[in-house]
This record gives sequence, C-alpha cells and structure tokens, in this order.
Amino acid sequence: MPIVQIGQNNSEKDKFARKQINLVQIEKVWNALYTTEQVNVNNTVSFINNWSMELNTPLEKAFERKIALEQDLPQAADEEARKKLGKDIAKQDKTISVLQEKKQHYAKIIGEYDSLSDLQKFTAALILGGTNESSSEDISNFATALLLQRYKHLESITSRFDFLKDDVSVDVLSYQQLIYLLNLLETLFFELREDKEIETILTGDTILQEILEQYIITKKKQITIDALDAAAKKITAFASLQAERAKWQGILANMEEKNEKYFHNMEIYTSKSFMDSHYGDMGGICLSTQPQQILRPGFYIQRLADLTDRQIIGMSALYLSPGGFSTNEVQAANCWHAFAFNPLFSFLRNCTEEQALFLYLQFRLNLEKIARITKLPVVLSGIESIGGLISNYGHFDSLIRKYELSKSTAIKVYNARGFSVYYSQAEFAKALVIIDPRGYEDVEDLKQIPSFHAHREVGGKSFVEKEKSV
Repeated sequence: MPIVQIGQNNSEKDKFARKQINLVQIEKVWNALYTTEQVNVNNTVSFINNWSMELNTPLEKAFERKIALEQDLPQAADEEARKKLGKDIAKQDKTISVLQEKKQHYAKIIGEYDSLSDLQKFTAALILGGTNESSSEDISNFATALLLQRYKHLESITSRFDFLKDDVSVDVLSYQQLIYLLNLLETLFFELREDKEIETILTGDTILQEILEQYIITKKKQITIDALDAAAKKITAFASLQAERAKWQGILANMEEKNEKYFHNMEIYTSKSFMDSHYGDMGGICLSTQPQQILRPGFYIQRLADLTDRQIIGMSALYLSPGGFSTNEVQAANCWHAFAFNPLFSFLRNCTEEQALFLYLQFRLNLEKIARITKLPVVLSGIESIGGLISNYGHFDSLIRKYELSKSTAIKVYNARGFSVYYSQAEFAKALVIIDPRGYEDVEDLKQIPSFHAHREVGGKSFVEKEKSV
C-alpha cells in the first residue's frame, strides 16, 4: 500500500490544495479556541434557556392545530372522516407532549444548575455541547473554548497553543499548521481523559446522570470519561477535521514525484485466538475486556498486519449469524455480520482519503472472498448506529458508510438477527446488505458479480490476503 509522507510543503502547493479544502469547520474550531478568555462556565444556562424558548413557537402551532381539528370534528361527514380527524388530533397531542416534556427537562437542568460545582458545570457544558439541539453549534463553540480554558495552564497545552497563536491564520493555513491544530485537539482529549478531578466527581455521581442522560451520545448513556471524550470530539468536529486533513494530504501527495513514494507491504488475514482481542504495540479494542467472544462459534477477526514494520496495525470483526434477515427484496437464513473496522489511529491519521478508502476496500475484498467461499451474504452491521459499531473513528466510519450507501446493490434491512456484543441486537439488526454472491455460483470472474465492488475497483493489488488458522 502506498504511504506518502508529507513533509514541509512550499506555500504554492498549500495554496493550491487549500482552495479544495472546506475551511469552515477548521475556522469555527480555531475561533472557538481563540476566544477562550471570554467564556464563563455559568453562561451554559443561557443556551438552555434559548433551547426552551425556541420550543414556544412549535408548541403554540401544535395547540392551534389541535384546536382547529377539534372544531372540525363535529362537522365530520362520516365515520371515516371522524377517525382521520381523531388520528390527527392524537398526533398533535403526541407532539405537544414531547415538546412540553423537553421544556420541563430544560427547566429541571436550569433548576439544578446553580447547585452544581464549577467542575460539574464544565462537565454539563461538554455533554450538552455534543447534542443535536437546534442551536447546538453555538454551544459547541462555547464548550470548545471551555475545554481549552480548563487545560491551558498545562505545559503540554500552553506550548502547542502559543505556537499556533503566533503562527496560524486560517485564510492562509498550511497543511502542517492543520496537523499542529489536530495535535492540540488530541492533546486536549488526552488531558481530559487523564483528569483525576473529573474522575472523582463522576465516581458515585447521580445528579449529572439524572439531568444529562438523554444528552449523552455514547451507547451506554452513562456519565463517564468515554462520554466526555466523545462529546469533546463532537464539539470540535474532530472527525470532519480529520477528513479534511486526509483530503489535503491526498492533494499534496498527488503533486509529489512518484519516486518520493514508498510502499509498506500489508497483509489481511482471518484469525481466531485470545490474542485477537488486542492489536498494536499496546492497544486493544472493546473486545479486549471480553476475550471469550473471540472463541464464540462463527466469530472471526480480520487482522491488518504491516509486514514492513512487522506489527499488527488494525482489525475488523466478522460473525456468522444463524439468524439471517428478511425483506421484500431479499432474504437469507444465514449471513455474515461485518463490523468494527478499526485500524490503529496512529496509522489511519497518516492516510490520505484515497488511502483510507483503499484500506477499507482491502477489508472488503477479503469479505467478498469469504462470501464466495461460503455462498452467504455479508451485512454491514449498525448502519444507523452513531456509537462506533462500524468504526471507532468518525471519519473512517463516515467514509465506509458513504461508500457502501452509494452502491446500487446495497439493500438496507432492519432485522439482521442473531448477534450482539457490546452493542444491542437492535443496533446490529439495522444493517446494509453489501455483498451477496448467491445466484452467481457459476461465474468464474468474480469481477462480474454485481456486489463484488472491491474486486472490480482494486482487484488484489498491493495487499496479500490469506486465511490463517490459529
């Protein structure tokens, strides 16, 4: 696989590349960081008040609509018309109930807010900043500034931020400056995860859990360091920034001379052992806490090995489900669940957008071969999940979804049954049928099978795929 190392680039190359990059999110994050001196944790309440007031207009309209429908009810022409009006009234009642419940919940947060410590308020601001409320973009900027404000006294943050303040202007941003900005964010996330004071207030907490549970974006809906880390990455649009970095790197790489490229030999193979719950020099995946899952019948790991550096640098998971799926378009008694496409971040962060897609296609190529051998379809699990079921890395997750959803052969199903680990069966059940070899058993050229896109797009180049028994 070609890995292009981008060093110091001249300004003309950056100028050319910058015109093709979406700088909007980068500018928003930078402006939020730059206004850190102007934020106060107590101002979080103003955002909640705004959310509550924004509900007044739709609530009034729902009441008005309900009254109008009730007035029409006695004049209904027949029983069918009365039933329809009754259903419409019930819908308005439901809308009113939902909106009133949200306003009541906002009022509850505001009522509790003054009694919280500043550290609890900071935690609340991060969680609320990661929501999808109508004006959440403003609170995201506010929460980003709070995040820097809390850790700016640390040398690890001060040195990076001071360097950026002296060096960065978004309208003439360079690729290296974007790398430095991302490094600052990564360091902020690290300091947040290592914050012992926050760890202390989260231990045995009940009040934050009670008032913020519905705003937590992680799967477990619990106030944890993981929840704060996810919120911090959401408010800083970290996945979007990583995607723009990969795109920028790809543009610069295409301007490099071919002899400046070097190749790493990669290998993807299926495996099944306790060691497959870990990968990398020291890292692991969520399955590292449940290594027994690896020995579950039908469960396999696709390991990504860098043969040049002689290390495991990633994995994906594969499970043979006895439950299958069924829709009007397609049915299967058994299928493969494919999920958890997780290269090491230290590797993925150096990939261009093109290289990241190439990497995914190598995983897919192996899946196509497995589908061919077993004569079973493959589903991409968790197509509607937001918690990392497809990939822990937002930009890689988005790349995979975008690629698969763009294919005319893809079919969405909501009952891909028979499996759950860490995530619920309901989340696994919402899946996308991405590979289906059935009906093409006599086709010798795998490129001719409609859903075998990886065989057509990359063939077997640059990677070596094999199945390995352990």
